[in-house]
Amino acid sequence: MGVYKGVISKNFKKKDAKYILGSSILEKHYGKNYYDYNTLESIWTSLEDYFKNRDDMQEIVANLMDKLVHIFVFDLLIGQEDRHAENWGIVLYPNGNVDLQVNWDNSRALVDHPMMVKYLMAVNHDAKYSEDMIANFQTISSEEFSNILPNSLWAISEDNIRKIFERIESQTGTKMPDDLKKEYLVKFNIYYNFFEEFLDNQRVSR
Repeated sequence: MGVYKGVISKNFKKKDAKYILGSSILEKHYGKNYYDYNTLESIWTSLEDYFKNRDDMQEIVANLMDKLVHIFVFDLLIGQEDRHAENWGIVLYPNGNVDLQVNWDNSRALVDHPMMVKYLMAVNHDAKYSEDMIANFQTISSEEFSNILPNSLWAISEDNIRKIFERIESQTGTKMPDDLKKEYLVKFNIYYNFFEEFLDNQRVSR
């Protein structure tokens, strides 16, 4: 994209597996206005309905939601605002196993300041902008889920971003442009400071 050369990911799809977009799952439960229900709470309900005839429905839904919440938190940390219902999905394997599809299409990351990001996947219908939605997520979530965000903050620390640069260069055999590294470091630093301060303030308010 732009002045920089990129890479195309390898095809992650497995032979004989069935890939289903989130939009199909939501539409099956909510109808044609499914795009209004791309929230963690509504997705949970839709998945329970989608797998209602499976004896292991609760196990399947718990596993999918755990992974989807981790993607949701990942999106928060990098400002990925484009997780609409066609940007997530599930995969059904011939042996009956069910999993979340890999995390794809993150090109909208780091576009806006964290306070200005309006996420297309929300917690529920109460709030969609960063501060309100994050506070909502941290408040209504069980301890298991509410701990994911503070425990994941290290992922966008400067030390870890520099390690990622090193891995990219090692795996591609190409040095990243210094100005591109600097740009990403500045943007990730803004996000890191935003979340660190926000979570600190929330702990104090409690």
